Amino acid sequence: MIRTALESVLSELKEHFQIALGSEEEWVVEGNMATFEGADGGNAKLNNKIVCSIVNIEEEKVLKNGLTYSVRNDVTQYHNPTIYLNLYILFTSTKTDNYLGGLADLSRVLTFFQGKNVFDQANSQGLPPEIEKIIFDIHTLNFEYLNHLWGILGGKYYPSVLYKVRLVPIKADAGTLASVITGIETKESKV
Repeated sequence: MIRTALESVLSELKEHFQIALGSEEEWVVEGNMATFEGADGGNAKLNNKIVCSIVNIEEEKVLKNGLTYSVRNDVTQYHNPTIYLNLYILFTSTKTDNYLGGLADLSRVLTFFQGKNVFDQANSQGLPPEIEKIIFDIHTLNFEYLNHLWGILGGKYYPSVLYKVRLVPIKADAGTLASVITGIETKESKV
């Protein structure tokens, strides 16, 4: 579900870049910033792009209390409730030879998500039917946490923006089947 949700939104962001820049070139790529070592080495496909990296995944605890069963045709299926995830997605400009151009690219990312920060079935064609909606909010890190993040990613800072993406559902298809409870029997009587 994480992959399909991300692919759906990124396809719209990529289209936004292609229209804005009038080019079919791929301006936004998925990748791990920890593998990028600048223009001279590392992962060359990430060079001179906006790189989208998931840097953290957390469970949304507030929405955890869901139904643990469903009833269909007099059969009850018990299952764990759906969990909802928050994804922390880092968009980084790797234009090492054109700093101002990289900042312009980051501005395009910000403009895109400012114009459309909620993706749902009504406004996003590629969103899987299991996802009701996902919400992109800017997540600001203070300098200490920003230093920790870039330390984990390799130590070199590149211009970037971090988004918290809320409400990505994860649900297992399997569950335990049981018949519907139609009455309760005790030693004294039957209810």
